[in-house]
Amino acid sequence: MKQKVKKLGIGICGIVAALTVLCSPHIVKAEDQGELMFNTVYQFEGGNDYEYSLTLPESGALNIKFIADGNDSTRINMEDLYGNTITKSWPYDGYSGSYNTIYNLKAGSYKIRFHGGAGSPLASGSMQCAFISANETFAENLETTNDEASVASEISNPAAASIRGQFAINDATDCYTFTIRKAVNVSVSFKSGLQAVDLQLYNDAFDLEHRETSIAAGSHKYTYTLPAGTYYLVIKNANKDITGTYDLVIKTAELKKSAVNSVKSSQSKTATVSVKKVAGVTGYQIQMATNSTFTKGKKTVNVTTNKATIKKLTSKKKYYVRVRTYTKVENNEKCYSGWSKVKTIKIK
Repeated sequence: MKQKVKKLGIGICGIVAALTVLCSPHIVKAEDQGELMFNTVYQFEGGNDYEYSLTLPESGALNIKFIADGNDSTRINMEDLYGNTITKSWPYDGYSGSYNTIYNLKAGSYKIRFHGGAGSPLASGSMQCAFISANETFAENLETTNDEASVASEISNPAAASIRGQFAINDATDCYTFTIRKAVNVSVSFKSGLQAVDLQLYNDAFDLEHRETSIAAGSHKYTYTLPAGTYYLVIKNANKDITGTYDLVIKTAELKKSAVNSVKSSQSKTATVSVKKVAGVTGYQIQMATNSTFTKGKKTVNVTTNKATIKKLTSKKKYYVRVRTYTKVENNEKCYSGWSKVKTIKIK
């Protein structure tokens, strides 16, 4: 029995030792340079420079925590795989204690260097990095972007699209494209913690249709009446010192319809039509014809009030009547709603 107890005691000690190793922070000496690992503590000795490769699997936030042992003058530099500087001269001169900073970056490969400044390469202390994905709807990296119309991310269903995007230190522009098959009202909702965002909407000829500037942090909604066609929505971060994620929601809704309230014929070859008023539209298009498919004896008038008198009709003839609203947009182009229900009248 004693023999068995002794063996069991050794087993317990081994388990405790293993758990201690698993639960302890993974500490790597800075001399072992190579690929920088997330959630790993790196220790630095004064008088040395250190460079690591860093791979971000997705666009997101890189959180760097540096703990200085003394009043050393330290710096962090970062560049992408093309040698473009991402950040330099980290404000850490003569700082003793801990310091956190967050870099929003596109996915890809980077180099990160820890070194001293002011002619003294001292970086005594420890550092560790953590990463949080931006969860972008349209993934970007150093090679693949949506920064211009030729590589715009396509929104397949503009009737109801919800998009998560990110503005990074090295990504200040996102471009989206969508196509609508008929004239509709398009609502664009934008929510972020950013301070100055510009939103631009272009048609397929790249004529600027609408523009919103200096959108502040918070939730904002814009509604545009657009004819059928292809559009490009360009979003730019005007204040590159503030980066982070944003939420973009696009929805479409049919244009408001009118209805034929009444149609009367009190004079020969004449009809008076009254239609339902609709707020926010430019006017009404009233149509009359001698058949229900509106292909024979058709008369069409555009009015800006909700009443119209239509003349030169055929006496003693039955007419069909319908109405639709229209809204003028850029270049005086008219966007029409769907047609109303049909009413009939016999002309005097």
